[in-house]
Amino acid sequence: MRKILIIGLCVALSACSGGRGSGGSAGSAGVLNPFNWFGGGEARRARRSKQAILLPADASDNAVKAGPLIQQITDLRTERTSTGTIIRASGQLASIGYHEVTLVQVPSDVAGLVRFEFRALPPFEVPVIATGRMLDVTAAVYLSTTEYRTVRRVEVIAAQNSRNIRR
Repeated sequence: MRKILIIGLCVALSACSGGRGSGGSAGSAGVLNPFNWFGGGEARRARRSKQAILLPADASDNAVKAGPLIQQITDLRTERTSTGTIIRASGQLASIGYHEVTLVQVPSDVAGLVRFEFRALPPFEVPVIATGRMLDVTAAVYLSTTEYRTVRRVEVIAAQNSRNIRR
């Protein structure tokens, strides 16, 4: 009888997840949960991988903040709106865990050319190799009608390839 009571008490107390992120107060029933008694529930700050990010010497500050180029571009489209144009690029990453995928505009010497680099921040942990749809990402950028008026060609650059669209 005593064993059943102890097991029932442990099960009942383990249901008390403790207020962290559940809307309750921070010190509520979490101290009663026996699974939290030995430090198993502590949050730890994720560490960045020690992988080096190689950027060209003339890379802009925006490119440095946005991370390395994604692996490759699989699709590039422009979509007209009533107030401008949306440039949408899809591509594949080298591994899972990259985040904050973005198109970073870079300067161009050619008149009428708008150039973007397709970048993503690297994973915090050691990358896991994966295939298929898990690696597919999409990013878009908006250009107003006045910005897009002088554009004749849009180019997006990745690590292995680049794609462009002519107007």
